[in-house]
Amino acid sequence: MSFATDKFVDHLPAFVFVSAVESGILDKLHTIRTVGNRAVHDGTFTKGDSLWPLNEAHILSCWLLLTKLLNKTNSSKPDR
Repeated sequence: MSFATDKFVDHLPAFVFVSAVESGILDKLHTIRTVGNRAVHDGTFTKGDSLWPLNEAHILSCWLLLTKLLNKTNSSKPDR
């Protein structure tokens, strides 16, 4: 169960999520989270710092699209 007060970081180590997602994907999510937190809370973020997490987000979006497309293709019912 998820509540509005739940934090994203609390869901990342959850067994259900970790068992369904490759470690590289988890690493990318952590990267985006930590760089974003550092920028918002510490103010230590430069223009150049934006490219790395932006690239990670792009890779994640491609992974999500491909995962959804492959699952949709593989989940079709067999002919009777």
